[in-house]
Amino acid sequence: MDTPSRSRRAANSDVLHAFGSLAAIAAVTVAYTRWLHGNTTTVALSFLLIVLVAAATSRLWVAALASIVAMISLNFFFLPPVGTLTIVDPQNWVALLSFIAVSLVASNLSSRREPDGTRRCPGETKSRGCSISAETFCC
Repeated sequence: MDTPSRSRRAANSDVLHAFGSLAAIAAVTVAYTRWLHGNTTTVALSFLLIVLVAAATSRLWVAALASIVAMISLNFFFLPPVGTLTIVDPQNWVALLSFIAVSLVASNLSSRREPDGTRRCPGETKSRGCSISAETFCC
């Protein structure tokens, strides 16, 4: 298979993952604002789950996009003062910044997987997977 075809498929897959993540964030936002009326912790954990799935199944830019959109949605629709992008309580910065941290960490961990499911250690050139001792310390 030629490389341009493979990279085009990967780009299309990333775009689909991005739209899926954004649609999931929009659906959670609508569900909690109109029907469920959950507290901010429940909403934040729902968004965090979407960000984790995006980070685990796609590239970093998709996870970062999902993270930023979830962060803005949480801030605008659920954190006081609702309807603004202002943060009154400094403790809410922790929730907002955790989305970025989770997307970076999860995307980094999922990028260490080879297509066949084996783990790859940093600096390893072959796709042979990690030994038990190397897996303990680096993967």
